[in-house]
Amino acid sequence: MNSTKILSKTLIYLLVVFALSSSAAFASAKRLVNYTLSDVRVLYFYESQESIDWPTLFYLNREFGCRIDLVAVEESGFFGESVSSIPDQEIFLHIHSINQKDSLWAKQLLGTLFAKREPELIIFDKLSKEHPLHKVKSALLNHVSTSNSLFKIEKIFEFLSEPKQDKMNKLSVVNINRRELFYKYQEDIENYVPELFPWYNSSSYQFGTLAKYKLVKPGTGISRNQIEFLSGIDRFRLLAFLEDIIPKGPKRKIMQEKGKGFINNFNSFKNYPSDEKINDLIDGFREFSFLFDQYAKSNQDSVSQEFNSYLKRILEKAERATLSAVGLYWGSKIILRDSPHGTKLKFRLELSANSLLKLELKKLSFKPYWESEEIILESSPIHIIPHQSLVKEYLIEIDRKWLESNKPDSLLFIAEIGYRKNEIILKKSIPVWEKPDLQVYFEPDFHFIAPFGSLDIDRIVSSMFLRVLINKPANFSDSIKLSLTTPAGMFAGSYKSDHFLEKGTTRKTIQIPFTISNLFEKGVQLQTISLHVDGRTVALDTGLVRIASAEVDQKIKVGFLPDRSGMLEDILRMTNTGFQPLTNRTLLNYDLDAYDVILVGTGSLTSYPAFREIKGRLESYLRNGGSIVIMGQKEDWIPGLLPVALAPYKEFVTSSEIKNKISEAIILSKPYPISDKNLLSGFYKKIEVRPAIISPAEIVYVTGSGGALLSVSHFGEGQLIYCGLPLLEMISKLDIDAIHLFANILNY
Repeated sequence: MNSTKILSKTLIYLLVVFALSSSAAFASAKRLVNYTLSDVRVLYFYESQESIDWPTLFYLNREFGCRIDLVAVEESGFFGESVSSIPDQEIFLHIHSINQKDSLWAKQLLGTLFAKREPELIIFDKLSKEHPLHKVKSALLNHVSTSNSLFKIEKIFEFLSEPKQDKMNKLSVVNINRRELFYKYQEDIENYVPELFPWYNSSSYQFGTLAKYKLVKPGTGISRNQIEFLSGIDRFRLLAFLEDIIPKGPKRKIMQEKGKGFINNFNSFKNYPSDEKINDLIDGFREFSFLFDQYAKSNQDSVSQEFNSYLKRILEKAERATLSAVGLYWGSKIILRDSPHGTKLKFRLELSANSLLKLELKKLSFKPYWESEEIILESSPIHIIPHQSLVKEYLIEIDRKWLESNKPDSLLFIAEIGYRKNEIILKKSIPVWEKPDLQVYFEPDFHFIAPFGSLDIDRIVSSMFLRVLINKPANFSDSIKLSLTTPAGMFAGSYKSDHFLEKGTTRKTIQIPFTISNLFEKGVQLQTISLHVDGRTVALDTGLVRIASAEVDQKIKVGFLPDRSGMLEDILRMTNTGFQPLTNRTLLNYDLDAYDVILVGTGSLTSYPAFREIKGRLESYLRNGGSIVIMGQKEDWIPGLLPVALAPYKEFVTSSEIKNKISEAIILSKPYPISDKNLLSGFYKKIEVRPAIISPAEIVYVTGSGGALLSVSHFGEGQLIYCGLPLLEMISKLDIDAIHLFANILNY
């Protein structure tokens, strides 16, 4: 084969590779343009990862450019959020830690999700009967959007698992052919879903041909007969917002013209993505940049601020789409460092040409807001050849006081990039300081300490620690400072107050040792942990602490099945009791007599299938002198698990509806005498309790309905104790009688 033929084939190969890479690049840019021209956000609540309706979600994301926010909840002892995303796909995953004992958790969750804006569309996947997301759904059905907000909830849908044909005509139902959509978006689903769920395998995906979603709440002005998710919802409202927000006059007219030019140019590329249409995209980006710069940022009312944030999001998406089509990577970064000679500001510029066309850095300037003239950092053109990068750093001295500005763009760097015969203006700024989304907690937020006798020494020193938990967004990275304030007589030991939070993590746990002196006052005292960034307090939490006796015989060994909140373990640690969490294997195979008390936490049996198989072992354990303590359980308790008949249920009572049937009961007197009046003092309004019908049993506390709130069932040398009082929650408020009752139960 001669050299001419080899050259010809090589050229053809390169052209094919270029055509394929260009096609992929244009497809990516088209998708980003679609996201830019869409305001719609979809909030999708799900219970099971396996049941997520990916075909429907990718349909909304790909066809209409909707941002998708998937939301799940998991029980924990605190409120927190972890967020992950699929890069450049407008698909986000929110996992919220909740504490169902907190009656406001659903409101707090929605407050977090709606912190920046409300979504237009909310979809609930199929939920089991008792799932906590039903509380969120109920809150949303009663939710009223802020009147002056730009974005409001327009529709709420729920998955219709078993639609009744006789009611179909009365409902607005969206029918989705999931099988067809799955095959249409299969490649995207297989490529991107594992970014969020690495275990995902599309071959195991189960779906019916048709999925039905019922409209359970239409928005204002939207009738129930709408049968499409987005029917009646404006997909992109830029021009309508300009009409409503900008006063009538020349300024509004100019901004509307720029808005129309931006939309027309971006639609031109979206409809015919090609090399020739890239200039339309650049022109559209330039039009919107002008519109953004002209908006009156000095307005501080809530609507203006929200609209300014809205325009900024469009600008970011428009820039991302434009640079994707051009094949330009813009990786600028502003770095601030303190030095012995003052604050140094370093601007790191990185430009890459990811296409077959060269780029040109025509000019780079720095525009400080306190100067009238810009500072030229680079004036000589620098050419960047295809598939090459330019990395350069510029050092600037700056007085730190300039960083405290309230101006929207306090430090502005402007790069002018030449592409063919067109010009792209790119900007990077340090914005107004914004409070980072950080949270700090005491974990747990209560602590009781055993009393000590009068001693000559000033302090009691023992292995006592406070545990502090920091929650943060995965992309947050900065230095923080912790500050602990303790009540008189409580002293924090040596602990590291300065920490650096790295990207990629969402939680950090810190242990702080402490000591107690004779100066510590009786009763409940407060302690505070605060978190600071750049000298500003951005998060704090208050914890409760008190001296409280909860002495448990040191010979007693407790095996326990943890409750879902984890509170049971926290309380056992405070009593200094010897305890060990049990496993299914222990329950089935090992000697239960090694434990003096087996403590069953609320809702724990869902994690212990072995409990259903050991009724005989439990009865033998009891007759040999063991003690089983059952904390309040839900109605889904399975009958026949214990040597007694037990049927828990839910009831709301006040103190007047609880009677003490055995006033001299040992469980209320040894080692600590319990006052009914003090123990039930928090029941001045109706409180949820978990009484049970239990037989045989000596019932100590009984409700008006006849259910046992505290009972003892004797078996040979042992006993089974049932406590349906919200004892752990009462202890978390450091109720002294609740703490004493817990100790009495373990000592019984």
